[in-house]
Amino acid sequence: MKYKFIIFMIFGSILTAKGQETIPEWFITEIKAQEGTWIADNSKYSEDGIESYAIEWTLSPLKNSLYGRLYGINDNVEIGTFWTFHKYFDTSKNKVVLMQIGYNGSLGIGTIEYKNNNETVLTQTFTDPEGTSRLEGHNMIYPNDTTEIGSSYSINESGGWTLKRTYTWKKSL
Repeated sequence: MKYKFIIFMIFGSILTAKGQETIPEWFITEIKAQEGTWIADNSKYSEDGIESYAIEWTLSPLKNSLYGRLYGINDNVEIGTFWTFHKYFDTSKNKVVLMQIGYNGSLGIGTIEYKNNNETVLTQTFTDPEGTSRLEGHNMIYPNDTTEIGSSYSINESGGWTLKRTYTWKKSL
């Protein structure tokens, strides 16, 4: 029994190492830079009743993907998590995937397209607990290492994008 465990551990380590080799180094560099807490002012959208939003990104134990959560802040006090995220590199599709789950059970999943060194486009399908689906898009611009400007869009059936909101996210140092 002891030998089976050792063989299993060695084989498992080989598979893990092999899996990490297929994830591009640029992705590992990207997620390490994204790790941390990013805060955006929400005063433009006061109907939310939330002063700021924060996204907290944490590297996975193998440091090859990110886990995150988006939460609200009022009077410097966290008021609850609205979304949780998992950002990973899908080696079978050779694409970066972002999956998110909302506090109400909605699921969003999509891929990130890299436009150039400082811009990405995320297109996601969101499905709510009742089974209704919708398309949404996010355009992110990265003017520097500590700033992200993100705009969210609804996407209609003919593929047209309509702006919903824009936030400037600052990395908390």
